[in-house]
Amino acid sequence: MTAETLKAPLLQRARVTLPGRDAMVWPLLALLLITGMHLSIALERAINWDEFWHYSQIHARLAGELRAPLQTLHASLFAWAPSLPGDNIDHLIALRNVMLAFLLVTAAATWLVAEKFAGRTAGIFAALLYLSASFVIENGSSFRADPMAAAGLMASLALLARGKLATGPTLAAGLCAGFAAAVTIKSVLFAPAFAGICWWLLQTRPDTLDTLKRLLVFAACALASFAAFFLWHSAGLAQGTETAAHSTVSRSWSHMLGVGDLPYLWHNAAGAIRSPVFTGIILAGIATIVFTRKQRPGAETFAIACLMAPILSIFFYHNTAPYFHVFILPPVAAGSAIAVPLICKRYGSASLAALLALSAFATWAASERGVLEKQRTLVLAADTIFSEPVAYFDFPAMLGSYPKANGFITPMGLRKYLDGTEPGMAETMRAVPVPLVLENDPILSQALGDTGQTASLLPEDIAALRENYVRFWGPFWLAGRDVNAADGPHVTEFLVPGPYTVQHNAMIIDGKVHEPGSVVMLGRGRHTLSARDGAARLLWGNKLSPPPFAPPVEPYWSQF
Repeated sequence: MTAETLKAPLLQRARVTLPGRDAMVWPLLALLLITGMHLSIALERAINWDEFWHYSQIHARLAGELRAPLQTLHASLFAWAPSLPGDNIDHLIALRNVMLAFLLVTAAATWLVAEKFAGRTAGIFAALLYLSASFVIENGSSFRADPMAAAGLMASLALLARGKLATGPTLAAGLCAGFAAAVTIKSVLFAPAFAGICWWLLQTRPDTLDTLKRLLVFAACALASFAAFFLWHSAGLAQGTETAAHSTVSRSWSHMLGVGDLPYLWHNAAGAIRSPVFTGIILAGIATIVFTRKQRPGAETFAIACLMAPILSIFFYHNTAPYFHVFILPPVAAGSAIAVPLICKRYGSASLAALLALSAFATWAASERGVLEKQRTLVLAADTIFSEPVAYFDFPAMLGSYPKANGFITPMGLRKYLDGTEPGMAETMRAVPVPLVLENDPILSQALGDTGQTASLLPEDIAALRENYVRFWGPFWLAGRDVNAADGPHVTEFLVPGPYTVQHNAMIIDGKVHEPGSVVMLGRGRHTLSARDGAARLLWGNKLSPPPFAPPVEPYWSQF
């Protein structure tokens, strides 16, 4: 036997045979890769303003200042987060990892629902469709209500669809649905999906009366679950939760329906363009329902159509910002997956999985990576400047454990502020000392920059900001005054009481000379200031020093 003869079997064994184009390994591999992208985003993407706001509510609860029992369940669920090592950026990244776990639960439940109606291939691709969507890649692990509510609702749908209404799965489905409703009122937008599944169960199970009884048990369990979470959370809040709950419900109802007022509609269009494969499969799913409706039972067709129906909320629900897609797309992916077997039969599973993986990669690769470190620098700067937290104005509650003195500057937050539901800044300054303004939004920049009026803030608040604060370090403005000797005595109203340090040159305050470096206590009210020589500054605090590092340049946020 020659050497060549011996080598031939070895070479044949060494050849690698790739799985076929329809092998399930391809979508599974794509799922693994995309999950890695989600983990990378969770660790590296800039914290969004909503995440800072949600985290600040945890501190408000711990301080006994949180009153709203609705839409704030996360404040009790994650009350342990501030005790973790590190600053609020580290805590939010830890919470993002929890949100990632919720996201994977949602994907698994989406898989199970789609598999029930369209088979194993459709199930795998339903999870892949959801996880690869552009806005889900960017926001799927964000610390918000959306990942938690989506997980609860989709788990409930999967338990109903796959559990045959056995006692255990039915009770578990109610528990999950009640949890989601306690997390956010907008869980009601899943109503069409639940209606479709319930109707399908009523039509397909042999005993209609028994099915109805079991669905009533599910509904009762959901209500009991909601009540249990609500009462548990409310018990740890400040007094006045009933009034706050009523206000939340009425405000949410008046603002959630926004026909003719859809500020994020163009974001939805952008999301569809950035996820062309998913968008195409949604359209293919609609076509499949229409053209194959006679090939499947009517109740099943109705259930699939109802799973896709929540996507219509983008045309009437007000707050459909990109993170909303994390919440609303799972049932849509499950219903749309009805078209996947036909697509895979024509083009192969490998091709579809590759397209979805490439779509996800395009979003992942374009995600900004350097903004998170800028945010971390700003948080570190606050802890460097102040020995203990102080009240401050800013856009989203960026400083976490520091008490935010103004509302959340979002479209809804500004509406509440302008209609008088929330106090103005000047009113707040007359009630509590607010030594700091963190300029992290264009509205604040315009108000502080002496560029005229802005419709976003009340005139008295603009005047109070411009008169009472001076730039200290980067976007940090401290209460204080800049005075020039050439201007002579100047009468000004101080709205921020406390210690003030004289800097640069001596100042005459209410007729008394104070040398540079001296600290003077000033109360609210009018005081007469002048500089003895040249320019002088009066700065809030006992000889506060700026951080020993340079401030980061904008932007401080990643765009949607």
